[in-house]
Amino acid sequence: MADTDTVDILSLETAWTYKVSVLAQLIARHTSEALALVSDLNLSQWRTLAAIADTPGRTARDVVSGTPMDKGLVSRAVGALVERGLVERRSSPSDGRLSHLHLTRTGTRHYGEIIGALRRAGAMGGAERRLLNDLDRL
Repeated sequence: MADTDTVDILSLETAWTYKVSVLAQLIARHTSEALALVSDLNLSQWRTLAAIADTPGRTARDVVSGTPMDKGLVSRAVGALVERGLVERRSSPSDGRLSHLHLTRTGTRHYGEIIGALRRAGAMGGAERRLLNDLDRL
């Protein structure tokens, strides 16, 4: 490149997209560490469990569209959660090819224990909630 050419350099330290990405990674790491204290679920399984708890009856496709996970991760997570008795599949009355996902009693209890531990560990603290509220306004 000649000395007279200039390139507009994007400073990562000031790029909000980079900062959000770093924040997401930090939150995921902190959540994983807190999760490991009370459960042997991995982060994908936890996110799937939380998505189903948030909206019972979701399909796996709904979980994919509402989380930062791809179809393969969600499929494996659902399989593991069903195998452990935390989630059950219920056939759709209108389309037998679809399964709606619901927490079992054991899943509901385990979800509550995890939420309590995450709150105690500060993984769902006020600063995170304020930031998420700010992002929602964008």
